[in-house]
Amino acid sequence: MVKFFPAEASGGLAMLKSMAAPYTGIKFIPTGGIGQDNLCSYLSNKQVLAYGGSWMVKANLISSGNFDEITRLTKGAISTMLGFGFSHLGINEDNKDKAFHASNLLSHLFNLPLKEGASSFFAGAAFEIIKIEVWASMAILP
Repeated sequence: MVKFFPAEASGGLAMLKSMAAPYTGIKFIPTGGIGQDNLCSYLSNKQVLAYGGSWMVKANLISSGNFDEITRLTKGAISTMLGFGFSHLGINEDNKDKAFHASNLLSHLFNLPLKEGASSFFAGAAFEIIKIEVWASMAILP
C-alpha cells in the first residue's frame, strides 16, 4: 500500500494510473484534493484501496465540536460512494415497533430521513415499512 499525496496537485487520477501501471500488486490510498465530486472516480480504479477526505473533518469543525456536521459530511460521502438508489421497496413487519426499528436501521444505513405515516414508516422515499395493523386486516387473494 502506498499513500498518494497530494493526489490532485500531483496530477490526480491520471498520474495515479501512470504510476500504478508497472506496479500491479500495489494498492494506493490517494489523499489531498479528494472530495465528494471526485471520490467515485478514484474508487473506480481497481488499484485504489481507499481515499482520504479531510473535507469531512476540517480542523474548524473539530475544534468547535461540530460533530453533527462531520457526521453529515461523512454520511454524504458514504451515500455518494455507494451510489445507492432505486424507486420504492415496501416491507411488511409484524408490529409497529419492528416497523420502526427496520425503518430506523435503513435510515441510518443509507443516510435517509425517517418519517412516520399513518400506515407506514418511511426511510426516505425508497423504503416503506408497513405496520402489521394495516396489512393484516387486508384480504389476501390467492
